[in-house]
Amino acid sequence: MGYWERKSNMGMSMASGKGYISKRKVDYIKKRKEKTGAKEAEEKLEEEDEGYNSFVEADEDDLDNFAAMGKEKASAAMFGDKKGEEEKGGKKKKKKRKHKLEIDTNVVSLKGEYLGEAVQYATGDAYPCGNCKAIFNKFSKVVDEGGAKTWSCEFCGNKNPLVMESEEYPTSGVVTYLVEQKLGSAAKELAPEKPLAETDVSVVFCIDLSGSMDATQHYKGEKLKYMNAPNYITRLQCVKIAIDNQITKMKNTAETNKCKVGFVTFENTVKLLGDRSNPPKEYGGGILENYSSLLEDAINHSATHMKTPLIESFPLLIDMLKTMRTGGATALGPALLISVALAAQGKPGSKVVICTDGLANRGLGTLDGPEKVLEASNAFYTSVAEYAKSKGVIISIITLVEAGCRLDTLSPIANLTGGDILRVNPLNLGKDFDIILSDKVIATNVNVKVIIHKALQFRNEEERYLSQEKTVMTKDIGNATKETLITFEYSVKPPKEIMAMADVDISKMTHVPLQSQILYKDTEGRKCLRVITQDQEVTHEKEEALKNADKKLLGAHVAQKAAEIAKKGDFRGAQSHAYNFAQFLGNDSAVNDNVMPLYAALQKEQVANEVKGGEAPKEKSDELAEAINHAYKQKLVQHPHSKYQYF
Repeated sequence: MGYWERKSNMGMSMASGKGYISKRKVDYIKKRKEKTGAKEAEEKLEEEDEGYNSFVEADEDDLDNFAAMGKEKASAAMFGDKKGEEEKGGKKKKKKRKHKLEIDTNVVSLKGEYLGEAVQYATGDAYPCGNCKAIFNKFSKVVDEGGAKTWSCEFCGNKNPLVMESEEYPTSGVVTYLVEQKLGSAAKELAPEKPLAETDVSVVFCIDLSGSMDATQHYKGEKLKYMNAPNYITRLQCVKIAIDNQITKMKNTAETNKCKVGFVTFENTVKLLGDRSNPPKEYGGGILENYSSLLEDAINHSATHMKTPLIESFPLLIDMLKTMRTGGATALGPALLISVALAAQGKPGSKVVICTDGLANRGLGTLDGPEKVLEASNAFYTSVAEYAKSKGVIISIITLVEAGCRLDTLSPIANLTGGDILRVNPLNLGKDFDIILSDKVIATNVNVKVIIHKALQFRNEEERYLSQEKTVMTKDIGNATKETLITFEYSVKPPKEIMAMADVDISKMTHVPLQSQILYKDTEGRKCLRVITQDQEVTHEKEEALKNADKKLLGAHVAQKAAEIAKKGDFRGAQSHAYNFAQFLGNDSAVNDNVMPLYAALQKEQVANEVKGGEAPKEKSDELAEAINHAYKQKLVQHPHSKYQYF
């Protein structure tokens, strides 16, 4: 296998070596098309199940019992004999609501880490299908019709003209194109922007100085820097120590000592301190309620307050830490907007780290008010996140375990920009900064389009992401790091739709094509299009598909999907998704390690909110918001301080 072929397989990974198409569905469609035994086939399907792939179901008791156990006991209970549980004292238990899910191994992943590796660029142009927009690839079949070349799209069957020399035909499953735009009459390559080097990246610490940051906790050990007295340490002192240690480490590292670091603090007012190149700019009063005025002024001042490399600004940054004092309310929203404007002065990949312990209660984004105020605040935080994503800025939130910050509202900021949410003990802050700042951006403005064969459809995806009769999925990812993981699943379309396709005979389909088109800016500032195409072998036997399944990939996918469902407030739906998938895959640690932490947090939330009649609570706890973020980013096992790591 050649180098580029290997890259193709690694860039887009299948959960199983073979795609699964149910033999029942194949036989049923064949009989219907032949009009022989159609009635018997239909009756058999109705007797066996309403679906054609593997269905797994659980009732309310299954979900509750699974959550109450550790991984070992839960797995044993899941696969044990439930017959004895159905009756107690000679009486049948009350019938419980069933949660049913169609499940198989048709799961695929895309890994962001490969966008950062060196590639060879294609010499020709990308040729898309005129119908589904799939791009001509190594699996495409070319027909020469009297000198006129055509290719029938292997995804939708559309016949396309082809103007390409044979030596330009793709020979690998992965091809990277430099995107071009027409300037006047000539097509010119986009001029590369300044390379995305560490010297161009900014890091802004957005620090809460509200009164609650003066709360103390007992400390055993030698008196540390910034502590006023031994044995007791305040939350703010913990933040100061952690930031001091982090920027000291960055200053002493060649890769990071030329990047730019700045501070923004907030309480009743917001101070744009930056790197202390110029005197601080303080914001208060009415401007804290005015988005456009605040952003415009912050942008104007950011250029003058964030211009000195860390190796030079370090002494001034330490002096600023020493003079920070608590007092006042929590103007978190305005401070966040200003921080993003400041970080955006750096190149894409710059970061904002919010350190807070309180509820935003002053200015834009206040979370202490009536329903209309909260709705406006939700819109505000979404707007800030979209602005940050457009600038390639990652926002992470660090809050304290005992604090109530309404992370349910703040979490979209981190989720949309690729950041982290961490609830930590103040004394562990230094290690958590390491986790956040080590996750470097390798591509920005990432947009992913995935195309599958017309006989297939994406499963368990929101309609807004789908087009072309559910055969095309498009998602705007924003920033990609080495940890970025995108997963999706597919299934065969319903029999009626398959039978309406005159040119499709799934009984003779030995392979199905899949293609991902990733549009992004690389670390050199070039706009690129990475096209990964695979031709997956098909099996009609579930056992064969399961035999060599990648349980780690499946576990990651299950956790991500459960997190997406939980975001919408459907806790039972998220739990049943996780439970049923785990049941389908058997007692496997790779699945349980991913599933159980989020599952337990969901159950705790379910009980705490006492959801009745399926009505979702209006807000999620900070604990669950953190668990959802970790599950979606696949940091459940990696994060060493997370309380969800193990049972």
